[in-house]
Amino acid sequence: MCNGCGSTSGSAAQHVAGRMLDAAEREAVQRGCHGALIDTFNPMAAKVYERQGYRPFGTLPDFPIGRSRIFLQKTLADRA
Repeated sequence: MCNGCGSTSGSAAQHVAGRMLDAAEREAVQRGCHGALIDTFNPMAAKVYERQGYRPFGTLPDFPIGRSRIFLQKTLADRA
């Protein structure tokens, strides 16, 4: 589990974030995990996660008020 992982903004940072996700997913597979779950309050971050293969499966609107919490998931079994 990686709570509070993040990086700076910008396209270079998106590549860093992608590499961080790849590394975390490889480690998860090595530990026997078959899926990953991410949540974010940032719609731009959600798009980055979707480019990495994550799919949204739920949203909590107004959590906190004025923002939404977006939940995304990805199957890792095919990475083994």
